[in-house]
Amino acid sequence: EGDHLAFAYTVGLTAKNLPELMITFSADVMFLATFLEHITKRFLEDPAGAFAHDDPPFEGRVHFNHQDQIYTVLLKTVTQDDTNCFPPSFAFRLYGEGNVGLMQAVIPDDQGRYPHEKDFDPRIIQPVLYG
Repeated sequence: EGDHLAFAYTVGLTAKNLPELMITFSADVMFLATFLEHITKRFLEDPAGAFAHDDPPFEGRVHFNHQDQIYTVLLKTVTQDDTNCFPPSFAFRLYGEGNVGLMQAVIPDDQGRYPHEKDFDPRIIQPVLYG
């Protein structure tokens, strides 16, 4: 219980021709479950509107409200090679590793900065999987 580095991913979006979503974050597991449930609903309700992208690497932003705080979540394409430390093993087994598209959901710090940006809050543990 409590906040610690957690890893979670969806399984089932591949069957709908959508990328599976992944998150690595120092948070309570229930937060991650709620977060992924919300983002997954956005994909299923309006896949084109849930995130904007043109060409790989896909990137987009979605809004997530949790306990009256709104997060603007960055979605970044992740390759299978990027997932060596955090593989979505069940999705790979179910659909075949080469058939699973992946996106990492990245939560900003309180100042709206992401882990790959200068001055991101170093107290937040959130490994990035994208290059």
